[in-house]
Amino acid sequence: MFKRNWKIITLVVLGAVFFVVYLYLYLPTASKYPDYLILNQPDESINYFFIRELALNNRLGLPEPLSGITASQVHPRSTTVVNGAIVPIGFPGVIVIFGLITKLLMKIFGIGNFNLLTAALTPFLAALTPLFFYGFLRRIWDEHGAWFSAVLLFFLPSWWYYASRPFQHNTLLVFLIIVGLYCYIVSFAKFKKIWFGFLFGLCFGLAIYVRPSEIVWLAALGASELIAARKVWSWREYFACGVGLVLTAILFFTTQTTFYGSAFASGYVRPTIDGVGGIITAGPQGIGLIKAIFLPFGLHFGAMARNFYAYFFSLFGVWSVLAIAGLGISVWFLLCHPRENRDPVDDLEGKFAGFPIKSGMTYAVLFLLVSIYLLFFYGSWQFFDNLLRAPSIGTSYVRYFLPIYVFGLPFLSFFLLWLWMLQRKIIFKIATAVLFLALITNSFGAVFAPLEGLSSVKMTVAEYGEWQKKIYALTEDNAIIVTRYADKYLFPGRKIIPGWEMTEQKNAIIVLARQGRPIYLYDLKLTEKEDAALAEFLSGKNLKLSAPLADWENIELKKIE
Repeated sequence: MFKRNWKIITLVVLGAVFFVVYLYLYLPTASKYPDYLILNQPDESINYFFIRELALNNRLGLPEPLSGITASQVHPRSTTVVNGAIVPIGFPGVIVIFGLITKLLMKIFGIGNFNLLTAALTPFLAALTPLFFYGFLRRIWDEHGAWFSAVLLFFLPSWWYYASRPFQHNTLLVFLIIVGLYCYIVSFAKFKKIWFGFLFGLCFGLAIYVRPSEIVWLAALGASELIAARKVWSWREYFACGVGLVLTAILFFTTQTTFYGSAFASGYVRPTIDGVGGIITAGPQGIGLIKAIFLPFGLHFGAMARNFYAYFFSLFGVWSVLAIAGLGISVWFLLCHPRENRDPVDDLEGKFAGFPIKSGMTYAVLFLLVSIYLLFFYGSWQFFDNLLRAPSIGTSYVRYFLPIYVFGLPFLSFFLLWLWMLQRKIIFKIATAVLFLALITNSFGAVFAPLEGLSSVKMTVAEYGEWQKKIYALTEDNAIIVTRYADKYLFPGRKIIPGWEMTEQKNAIIVLARQGRPIYLYDLKLTEKEDAALAEFLSGKNLKLSAPLADWENIELKKIE
C-alpha cells in the first residue's frame, strides 16, 4: 500500500507536521477563553474582532453611540461607520466564512476553545492545500513534478508566513482557487461530473467573495476553463457550475447589505450623508469604478520594476531565480517537443508518455498572463507597511503576489528534476541537493527574519500586551484614545479616534472634550512642529495637552484637558 500511495502518504505526514509548525504564533496562547488575542496588524485585529462577534455574539457590527455627535470618527483603523455601527472596511467574506465555521466547531469542541479553533483554521487549510495542489497538478503536469511542487509548497516562505498569520485572508483565497481547479479537472472524469462542476463554481465564487478585488483575473481564468470544458461537459455540468456561482452571488450581496446597508455598497467608499455605506459605482477612495476594477493604482513601470525586484529577488532570491529558470527551460521544452506527441488536455490519469505538452503549455500561458496582470495591478502601487520603509515578508505586496509564488512552483520543481536527471551524473544530483537546501535555508531565514518575521511578530505582540495593560491602568474604562498606530492592541477595550490631522477628527476631539469625556493622545512622540501645531489648535479651544503620563520606546501618553 505504501509503495503504491507513498506520494499521498508523505504529503499527509508533512501536512500534519506543518499544521503544528504553522501554529507557531498562537499555539501556546490561544487555548483560553475569554482571553482576547492581540495581533500585529490592523486588518488582522479587525478580522479577529468581527469573527469573534459573529461566533460568540451573533452580530456583524458594533453599535457606536458616539457616532452621531462625532461625525462617525470614533472607530479603529480598517473599519468604517455605517448606520451608527462600526463595520470592517474590507474582507467581510473571510469574517462570515470563518465566523460560521468557528461557530459550528464550538458546538463540537466547546466555546472555551474559541481562540484555538479560530486561530487554527488558516494553518489547517494551508496544511491541506498541498494535497489538492498535487491532485490538480498530477492531471496536467508530470506526476513527479506535481508531487515535488506540493512538497515545496509547505516550505514556500510566503505560504509558510501567511499560514502562520491566521486572520489574513490570502491563504483562504489560494486554497479556494486550488480546490476549485482540482474539482474542475476531476469533473472531466466519468463519475460525479455534476457535483464537481458545482464545486468548481462554488469555490471560484467563494474566492471572489473572499477577495472581490481579484475578480478580473479570477473571472477570466474561470471563463477560460469553462470554454475548455465544452467538449467534455454537458449542459448539466454548466448548470451545476452556475448554481454554485449564483449561491455565492446571493451570499455576497446579502453580506454587503448586512454590513453596509446596500447590496452594492462597500466599506471602501465613504458612507453617504444618511449613514448608509457608499455605493461601489461611485468608485472606492475617490476614483472611477472602471479604473478601480482594472488598474486602481494606474500604470507605473518604474514602481513595477522596483517592486518586482524587491518582492521576488531581494526577499526570495533563490526561489525566484530557480522558478524563472524552470519557466524558461520548460517553455523551451514545450516549444521544441514534436507536435505529433502532444497529449490531449483532458488526460486525467496523470500517466503521460513523457511531459504533458498541451496541458503544460496551457498552464504556462495562463500563469504568465495572470502574473503579468497582478504585477500591473499591484506593482504600480508604491508603499511600505513598516516605519523603516523597507521591503519585508510582512509587507502587503507578499500577500498580493501569493498566487504568483504558489503557481510558479511547478516551474521550480521542473528545473530541479531536470537538473537531477541531467546526464545521470552525480555532480548534478549534488547540485540539486545543494539548491534544495538553499531553498529551505532561504525560506527559514525569510519567515523568521528580524524585520516582521514570525519571531519578531511574536515578541512585538507580547510587548503590545504589556503596553495594553499599562494604558488600561492609566485610563478610564470609558476613555477615548487618539492614536494612529495603537488601535490594534487598545481596541475594543478603549474607544479609538485614529488620528488628529483631519478636520473631522479634530472636531470630534473638541466635542468629546467639551462633554467632559476622558480623552487621551497616545502616539509616537511628536516633532516640535507637530507639537506646536496641535498645542495651538487646542489652546484656541481652551484645551491643552498634559505632561506625559507615561512614555516608553518613543511613545507617550498625554491627556487632552
